[in-house]
Amino acid sequence: IGITLALSCLSALGGSRRTNLIWICRDPSLIEFFVPVVTWPESGWALIYYTGKNPLELPSDFQMPGNAKIIRGRPQLNFLIPELINSIETEDALPEDLIKTNKENSESFKMSIDDIDIAQPPVDRLRMVISRLIGTFITTEEFYTQFDTDQDHSLGASELIRGLSSFSRRLFVLSDWETSELMDSIANRTGVDQITETEFKAFVDESLYCDEDEVERQARMQSQASMRAPKRLSDHSQGWKLSCTNKRTELMHVFKEFDEDGDGTISIQELITAMGKCGKIITRQQAQVAMVNSFRGSNRRFTKTFDEGINFDQFFRLFKDVDIQCNSGLVDFFSEVKLPKSVTDRWAMLYCGGAAPVIAALNSCSEALGVKFKSESFSW
Repeated sequence: IGITLALSCLSALGGSRRTNLIWICRDPSLIEFFVPVVTWPESGWALIYYTGKNPLELPSDFQMPGNAKIIRGRPQLNFLIPELINSIETEDALPEDLIKTNKENSESFKMSIDDIDIAQPPVDRLRMVISRLIGTFITTEEFYTQFDTDQDHSLGASELIRGLSSFSRRLFVLSDWETSELMDSIANRTGVDQITETEFKAFVDESLYCDEDEVERQARMQSQASMRAPKRLSDHSQGWKLSCTNKRTELMHVFKEFDEDGDGTISIQELITAMGKCGKIITRQQAQVAMVNSFRGSNRRFTKTFDEGINFDQFFRLFKDVDIQCNSGLVDFFSEVKLPKSVTDRWAMLYCGGAAPVIAALNSCSEALGVKFKSESFSW
């Protein structure tokens, strides 16, 4: 079984190298057996993709560490692997930092709910917990994920109780009758045996500001709604359907789409974000290489920190020969931008298994990124 070899590698290399695990599994019993007992190295990510149909039944008192996550569905390896490398190389999202932050947040959160009266009805206790947790320690989406362990977009009684207990055992020791009452209150209907994701999140939104008066509550909800509104490239799903034929004018349209803050330059993060919306995940190093290329023949000096960004002249120099009538032109362009060898030499991929689609995807990643890849199959 591939996971046994993979876990052996984690154990053997975890003390000397940063090892990350991507596990694709359709057998719930394997996940239920291994996940609660494995000690995941804090310096790496453990991303477990469950593709089975039956719900997972993990111990009610089990908590996934901050650097491990169970995700329902199959990974897009050509997006996931570059993003994983990028997050670590840039130190934007290091596993050990997340674990430390989670521990600190957990301690702070426990202190923040110490004064909640257990004599209050369960629904009021839950509202108080939500108002002190969401936005300060985690997002609504992260909060919901703690409950929906089988990721079927609904919550049963056992999932609700398990999730509540993970936040506070003191506040949520509930009888069957109290649990039923709470489910009805959350869903805002009677006789509930399943709470939909929409109902649960609506309840969370209503509970966010239960400590405030109505005026403050409405003002903050409107502010939060505007902050959550996603920025997006106009019609990026269809590509840029530009009617003009002048290349410089075309590129000016695209430049303005990329320049989200409107400061007249495109930062590395803006370039990464824009390409992600085109369906191409590029690493920070790829963006840096592209930006350095844009400065050839320019009078501007490019700082080593890459904080300066590129103006329209550099952007035009970079993309003047690229077909931008559809997103594929930009995607193809970045497919040719290789990571620096100093980065790729530090990375390697090992696949423990024999699935042809996975091997093909990893071979593609290896070729595109310049990262070494080896496959260990079990067809002896």
